Amino acid sequence: MKKRRCVRGIIYKNDEIFFIHRIKDNDEYYVFPGGGIEPGETELEGLKREAMEEIGAIIEPIKTIYVIEQEDRIEKFILCKYISGNFEDANGPEWNSDEYKSHGSYEQTLIKINDLKNYNIVPEKIRKQFFKDLIKDETLLSINEKKLVW
Repeated sequence: MKKRRCVRGIIYKNDEIFFIHRIKDNDEYYVFPGGGIEPGETELEGLKREAMEEIGAIIEPIKTIYVIEQEDRIEKFILCKYISGNFEDANGPEWNSDEYKSHGSYEQTLIKINDLKNYNIVPEKIRKQFFKDLIKDETLLSINEKKLVW
């Protein structure tokens, strides 16, 4: 079986990180922007497309820091630097498709790195490892790639 490939951007701008704030079925949580890679796309092309669709941003991918491999998919979390753009420029289906209205609410947001512990960031395994790495390494750029078992 071919695994679905997904990418998420840990996109930083100064001392803040971009998230999508979700409320779905009475659950409130925050996810890193990203999604599935389309046929013919590279991981970096897919990540750049997703960043524009979800947060209206042009980004510079720096390095992969987390890889989650499951039976049916591989998901990479890639550290990225924000270059330019505005939330209003986001053009993905989350913002303009009737189909997504049944998926709950979406809101783009920036969260200060020092405040991340106050938010329900998912998936939980990434949140825990990210916090551990930030405490140990102290900077985003010093986090090294890890493969996480799911």
